[in-house]
Amino acid sequence: RQKILKRKVTDTSMKLSLSLAQISCSHSDVQKNLSIAETFVKKASEKKSDIIIFPEMWHPGKPLAESLPHASKPNEGVYVFLSKMAKDYHICITGSHLTLKNSQHYNTSVFYDNNGNLSAEYDKIHLFRLMNEQKYLQAGNTSFVFDTSVAKCGMVICYDIRFPELMRNLALNSAKIIFVSAAWPKVRLEHWKILLQARAIENQIFIAACNRTDTLHTQKLAGHSMIIDPWGNILVEGSEEPELISAEIDLSVIEQVRSVIDVYRDRRSSYSWVK
Repeated sequence: RQKILKRKVTDTSMKLSLSLAQISCSHSDVQKNLSIAETFVKKASEKKSDIIIFPEMWHPGKPLAESLPHASKPNEGVYVFLSKMAKDYHICITGSHLTLKNSQHYNTSVFYDNNGNLSAEYDKIHLFRLMNEQKYLQAGNTSFVFDTSVAKCGMVICYDIRFPELMRNLALNSAKIIFVSAAWPKVRLEHWKILLQARAIENQIFIAACNRTDTLHTQKLAGHSMIIDPWGNILVEGSEEPELISAEIDLSVIEQVRSVIDVYRDRRSSYSWVK
């Protein structure tokens, strides 16, 4: 896959500025969500962020049963909107929205480079049965990492973070940052924090996780979007209100951590099981 960041990075620090678009989606006005998204992109661009991350299903934002007519086909709808935003504001954009591909609906995360080119596209692998996602969506079956000018990255969506093998495989394939788009409920806020920190610690990578703040299926969504370093430290964390959350990360920290606790050297992938 093509490199997606064009910005010049210093030789030693490998610093990157990230912004999380913690939004409250409108359930009654799908077009309003596009306007909200552009407002956040503009703010992130003004802050000189390299990448802005949007939450899960920010468009159309409604419960799935009501959302299907608003799904975007490739190269149409939200795809065109995000490409234009990335190019106009010269910022990389990632996040999850509802798509229609080959007559099947998917929950899809995309990554646009700062020239508006689609560089990566991931369909949510683990569908959340508690919300009947399997009734409306087709599960994805492919995970991958993609290149940037500073690091390889990966994408997962919400429920995916409960499956450590998915994110471990991304890390084993050299992902240094994993972007998480989510619509995570407040009732399980502690799970959100613990799981994200665990995924960062065990894989010694950065996690950039963006969550919504509206209500979905009568559940208040938690907010508390966050960026976590490879030690598990929360570098920045949002509230329960809509806001843009930003932080600068230094990718050289990854090698510092691994030089202290080298889990990849000590990891054994082959051993016997006793039943």
